[in-house]
Amino acid sequence: MGSVISSESNRVGRWSGSRKAPGKVKGRIALCLLVVLLLCSLSNDILGASSDDHLVPVKGGFWAEYRKIWEPKLLVTPVDVAGFVLLPNGSGVETAVAIYQQRGHGRAVSGDYFITRTEASRLLADFIAVGRDHADAQKVHVKRWDASLPKSTAELLHKLWLTMLLRTAPETDSQITVVDSTKEIYFARNSEGVLLEAESPNHLGENTTALGKLALLLIDYPVSSEPERARLAKQIGKDTERLLERVARSIQRGKRAR
Repeated sequence: MGSVISSESNRVGRWSGSRKAPGKVKGRIALCLLVVLLLCSLSNDILGASSDDHLVPVKGGFWAEYRKIWEPKLLVTPVDVAGFVLLPNGSGVETAVAIYQQRGHGRAVSGDYFITRTEASRLLADFIAVGRDHADAQKVHVKRWDASLPKSTAELLHKLWLTMLLRTAPETDSQITVVDSTKEIYFARNSEGVLLEAESPNHLGENTTALGKLALLLIDYPVSSEPERARLAKQIGKDTERLLERVARSIQRGKRAR
């Protein structure tokens, strides 16, 4: 499995372990997300529009060691279309989503696309502490949910993920101090079969914030009821198209500025 993408920004770190989260837990998640987005908005107002409204290369060091533990546990399906991993800052557990195509007779049909969510039953980062045996992490139970995804939604997501990944560039606002070290890693496979990867910048812009919100919707999708999935698929498709248009405008502004 190739590398992945991540984000060192404020993110929701607690996710329900059951197939259907109790209303109280869902309410806390929604409230936490609202606070995160508000803080991102205030940060943009105070610090000005970020020049890093794009994904950045994946960092090594501690994160590379951490990956040796979470990758084989969480990435259990192909990633033909798109995927991401949420690595919490100590609150909550690691969660991954992979979207892939189940190829049958050489051509895709509407039911060929699937989404898989995996979630560790306890924090895997605990196993990289001094003196801990990494082999113990393999004993941690991983919960899994699978669902089919409409072809149109999957193809839009693939286009968006590739668009964002192809714009990956080094971060220039690295002097900004980040208190929350939650990490998001995005990845997708291109037409040549190469797995592209990158992570969110320290200081989120409009586009990278919108990408994170889409990731949260995808986490909800596999654990939702069939009627709710239909509603979410429409919302995800609409939000994906909107972000693709916004990124296209960003690219045009960048060309005019050069």
